[in-house]
Amino acid sequence: MPAADRHARCGGRYSLALLALVVVVAAWLRFHLLTAKSFWFDEGFSVGVARLGWTDFLQLLWHREANMAAYYVLLRFWLKFGIGEFFVRSLSVVFALATIPAIYALGARLFRPRVGLIAALLFAVNAFSVRYSQEARGYALLVLLVTLSSWFLVRSIEEGTSRNWWLYTLCAVLTVYTHFYGILAIAAQSLSLAFLPRLQLDRTYFFRFLRYFFYSLLPLALFLWRTGSQPMSWIPALNAGILAHFFRSFAGNGGNLLLAACALAWIFASVTALGVLRHPRSVTAWHYALLLLSFVFPILSVVGISAFKSAFLARYLIICLPASVLLAAEGISRCRPAWLRAAFLIIVVALSVRGTVSYYRADFDNARDNWRAAASYLLANARPGDGIFFYTSPGRFTFEYYRLQAGRPLNDPAVIYPASDGGITYRDFLVLPLGEVLQQPLAQPPRVWLFLNNHRASGHMDMGSDVMCAYYAKRYRLVSQHTVDGLDLFLYQR
Repeated sequence: MPAADRHARCGGRYSLALLALVVVVAAWLRFHLLTAKSFWFDEGFSVGVARLGWTDFLQLLWHREANMAAYYVLLRFWLKFGIGEFFVRSLSVVFALATIPAIYALGARLFRPRVGLIAALLFAVNAFSVRYSQEARGYALLVLLVTLSSWFLVRSIEEGTSRNWWLYTLCAVLTVYTHFYGILAIAAQSLSLAFLPRLQLDRTYFFRFLRYFFYSLLPLALFLWRTGSQPMSWIPALNAGILAHFFRSFAGNGGNLLLAACALAWIFASVTALGVLRHPRSVTAWHYALLLLSFVFPILSVVGISAFKSAFLARYLIICLPASVLLAAEGISRCRPAWLRAAFLIIVVALSVRGTVSYYRADFDNARDNWRAAASYLLANARPGDGIFFYTSPGRFTFEYYRLQAGRPLNDPAVIYPASDGGITYRDFLVLPLGEVLQQPLAQPPRVWLFLNNHRASGHMDMGSDVMCAYYAKRYRLVSQHTVDGLDLFLYQR
């Protein structure tokens, strides 16, 4: 065997061994304390959606929850094998672990195997990734699909086979069906093609991709036309504080020091990219343009939209994470001499691990409702004949998850609202105006438990909560109030 081939094979084995070690580290970080924190509102909602019968499931997707449809379908089949918190969240861990070799392959193809390894390591220890790998939502799947779509696009351009283009089309469609913001990632990928040499892009394949991509999204377009932007009305207005907190979280929850280190790596990569982009329409220029646009374009787009309609939410922009770690890896790999590169990488990894450890102690992105504690308290103190009213109606399904885990039947205690005759249907997930709810003939059991979001603790006044308290105060006597993280439980008695 020639010496060059022998060294290449040894180098390949060495890279794969290191990659396997990175996957092991990532698995430990993501399985560690996987059930330490309660399911919150969104996670219970995911399980509630996935446990519906097929008819109600499809009705709900059409009327309310087309976003994350791909994840809900996969979760339906996953729940056939287990329903515990550890098992449910493990699906997201599986997606996150699958992303690591995908990021390695993309980095090795765009630049060098060293860049792929560094990017895989940065992704493995990134607290933002760990946070959403431990959540029963579609964000880990979204990151995997964004990474795969970029990889198949690169293969489609450089190899030009129909199979690669079809796989890219499939990943692109699934990306948007996993989260609507995924279309920003696909748009960034398409915009990057302007940096390719004209003869490098097979226009027949590309326009066929566009045609089938838009055909596949027509149901989502019709859904958005029917529902409008009302489901996003709860997102707070963007300000400088939110933006700064986003970048600190996105860099890995390591504070300003880690953000500065990541920013330095991004700058190193960007300086190299700008030098390459002075001579546009080359494959190398396109590689850099693909990552830069995938990182910057979605963030700038959402910031621009937020000037007119609040749309900026950190977890929705997780689509930028693969490009972020790849750019940082390319920047770190450019450091010379080798000892400086190693020191830089060690500092970033150490600060990232510290950020992940900090996440284990407390969430850094949003206040998590402790539905586990609230459900346990209610089930321990409920009496036969009690009723429950959920002010935020879809919150019922996080409670139902914990009621199922406790082995209690569906009507123990009975749900006053939202409740359909004969069990749970898609209508119980729909949010009705409070006035319309109170006009319905509500059951009047001897005792009523009122579930409210803890708006007083969060500082956000909610007139509807006060209306519900007044409604039951006229008909019952307030017996007790119990407060847990994010939730208030009021007990009323005749």
